[in-house]
Amino acid sequence: MHRLFPVLLFHFLASAAVAGPCPPAVAGKLVAIPTEASAIAAAKVAWRSIHEKTWYDGHFAPSTIARFEPYRAILLGSEWHVISVSADYSKDDAPEAFVCEVDAAVSASAKRITTHLTTVRAIAGLRLR
Repeated sequence: MHRLFPVLLFHFLASAAVAGPCPPAVAGKLVAIPTEASAIAAAKVAWRSIHEKTWYDGHFAPSTIARFEPYRAILLGSEWHVISVSADYSKDDAPEAFVCEVDAAVSASAKRITTHLTTVRAIAGLRLR
C-alpha cells in the first residue's frame, strides 16, 4: 500500500491546486475554518445550497449526502478537501468539496471517486485535524 502513497498524494495535491486560489493562512491570524468538523459543516451547507438550485439533479440531495456519511476533511496547504469515507463511496457519485481555510470559500463537485477511502487511510497521519 505504501507504494501507492506518492500517486495518491499527488492526486490530492493536484486536485487542491485545481480547486482555485485560496490565500495562505497567516501565522497569528484567525482562520474562518479552523477544524475538520467546521470544514465538513461548510461543505454540507454548500451542498444544500446547490441542491436548492438544482433540485432535479440528485447529486446533492439530502438523501445522497446522508448515504455517503461519514465524511473526512484533509487540510492540504490552506484548503480542506472534504470527501466521503463511506463503504458506499465506490457505488455512485460521491459529493466532495474544497473549503478554503482562510475565507470559507467552497468549491463543490460530485464525481466518481474510487480511491478516497484508501487515500484517507494512506495519508491519515499527514494533517488531519
